[in-house]
Amino acid sequence: MIRNLLSQPTVTFCEEITNNIISRPNYAISNLAYISVGLFLFIKVKQNKIYLPFAVLALTVGTASMLYDVKPLYLTQLLDLLAMLVIASLMIFLNFSNLYKLSIKKCILIATAMITLGMFFVLIFQGHAGNFVFGFFIAVAIVSEYLVYQRKLHKEYKYWIAALIIFLIGFAVWLPDGTKTYCNPIALLNGRAVFHYLTAISIYLLAVFYSKSQS
Repeated sequence: MIRNLLSQPTVTFCEEITNNIISRPNYAISNLAYISVGLFLFIKVKQNKIYLPFAVLALTVGTASMLYDVKPLYLTQLLDLLAMLVIASLMIFLNFSNLYKLSIKKCILIATAMITLGMFFVLIFQGHAGNFVFGFFIAVAIVSEYLVYQRKLHKEYKYWIAALIIFLIGFAVWLPDGTKTYCNPIALLNGRAVFHYLTAISIYLLAVFYSKSQS
């Protein structure tokens, strides 16, 4: 049964939901990391147009995640997840276009189908289903990048490896926050906040990686 979109989210974190104007202020502030990266990448668009989609999506992720923390609802939780799936899809999109010489239209159709199926899965199974869907998207992005690597279609892999390591560290820090097994007494250093800081850096490194690979 599909959950009421205006009901409480299915996932909670260390920073509790309050009735304040900004329900989870510390998490909300941490999303400025994405927005800062997005704005910085916009400045670099003149150097390489590949920065543009990463800039737009960094701002989108930051805005969606901030909305989720300003007003935690099942709807804003889904929007937060959707933004993360879109940025993972961008990596898959770029890799597939290199691997199989697919047109932009076909890549967009594949990405849209994946996202639609992923969101449908989350709506049906709820709970932490979004984590599994996001994990699947990341796995596809990693596998597709490995296939690109085998064909030597990209270069400067130090940026990609650094982005992956930083993301994995962020996810490892996020887990105890998402399960409330450990809550840092310094709110701005709770797992979800640190995940925001680190994944914002990962987005920047991925943008640099793809810019150098396609230059």
